[in-house]
Amino acid sequence: MNKHGQSAAQSGAPTPNPLLVSLDIGNANTKVRSANVTAEFRSIVGRLSRSRRFGDLSNQIIFTLDNETLAFGDEARDLIDGEPTSYTSLKRYTSGFYRKLFAAALWRTFKAQNFDSIITPKIVASIPAVEYADGKAEEVKVTITKRSPVVLA
Repeated sequence: MNKHGQSAAQSGAPTPNPLLVSLDIGNANTKVRSANVTAEFRSIVGRLSRSRRFGDLSNQIIFTLDNETLAFGDEARDLIDGEPTSYTSLKRYTSGFYRKLFAAALWRTFKAQNFDSIITPKIVASIPAVEYADGKAEEVKVTITKRSPVVLA
């Protein structure tokens, strides 16, 4: 509702696309923004520990991707065995690490939404200008979709 008590549709303002997602997967933090979510988490990941029992993990970024149960963000430090992985080299944009952070950002964006079918979000992702200039954009696309589309369970 705007200040005149009108909804976006009544005021003529465009309704945000719930499937449009902006991602900035940086060295230190991953930032995500959509019509329904604005979030940021540390760009670190680790395999969830099998040796401990945890309480409620529903607020954490934890899910299974490619048969690994992963924990992301600062909470990963408490939920995994050993140290979480961070990868600051530009090579990460074409590595499995980037794919994992990409999946975590999608999971964080859509986990609370109830969809009746498969969705195809529109993604706007930033990569460093030097990577784009070197023609890496297509390679980044291949990296995040290789093996199979990102399916989050």
